[in-house]
Amino acid sequence: ITLDNASPNATMCETIEDLCVRLDLPPWDADENQLMCLAHVLNLSVGDVMGMITATAALETTQAIWEYDP
Repeated sequence: ITLDNASPNATMCETIEDLCVRLDLPPWDADENQLMCLAHVLNLSVGDVMGMITATAALETTQAIWEYDP
C-alpha cells in the first residue's frame, strides 16, 4: 500500500495486519507492506533544500548590502 507519511496510515496498515490474524487470512506485515509515497518524500526533501538555498541567498544579499560602499 502506497501512502503519505501521516500516522493514521500506519494505523490503517496495523489494522489490516490485525484483521488478517483474526480472520485467519494469509499473514500481512504492516511494516513490510507499507511504502511511503515517493512523491511526498521528494516534496518534503525539495522543500528543505529550497529553504536552505533561500536562507543562503538572503544572507549573501544582506552581506552584500552591508559591504556596499559607493
